[in-house]
Amino acid sequence: MSVLVKFEKAHDQAMSRLEKKQSENLRNTIDDMISDAENFLQVKGKLQGDKLTAALTAAGYGHFTGRLNANHDKRSAIAYLVANAADIKKGVLAGSYDNVTHIRGIKKKHQELTATKKPTQKRQGKSGQGKKAPADNVAPATVWKETNAKNWQAQFAAIEEFAKASGIDFDKVISFWFDEANEKPAKQSAAM
Repeated sequence: MSVLVKFEKAHDQAMSRLEKKQSENLRNTIDDMISDAENFLQVKGKLQGDKLTAALTAAGYGHFTGRLNANHDKRSAIAYLVANAADIKKGVLAGSYDNVTHIRGIKKKHQELTATKKPTQKRQGKSGQGKKAPADNVAPATVWKETNAKNWQAQFAAIEEFAKASGIDFDKVISFWFDEANEKPAKQSAAM
């Protein structure tokens, strides 16, 4: 029987009192497990579905067949074991994997042991979100409470002053605006 299957079946039957025995088993058989995992990946290849089930069952890996998410995760963990074999073996022999009782646990424990805390990234705002207006060059808006001739003149004076400061010829803008407003309806519909 496959070393991987024995290890996983021991997990399926494990109770808390068997964890120490499972960790000793892992320590004693890690080399065999890695070579068995490499063999498993060769058998698995790129097969899927019924062909994968038939090939794995014929090779003695029937425990890892089926479409259950758990079995998919187990197959993924076996591939992870092979990809990180040297590092995992070193950790197992050092006793870092003593509380691991199944193959998915090996992958999870390795990820925990090798994880470095990454700086949390803040979501970048969409256009305009979270951006402050450049307060240096923007004058606060004047609040107009009444609309009378004096206020209109003051508003136009403020607009002219702003246009002049921005390098815009206010008279040309106004004349263009009036020209656009007085165009014939045929031209307006063509522009839209």
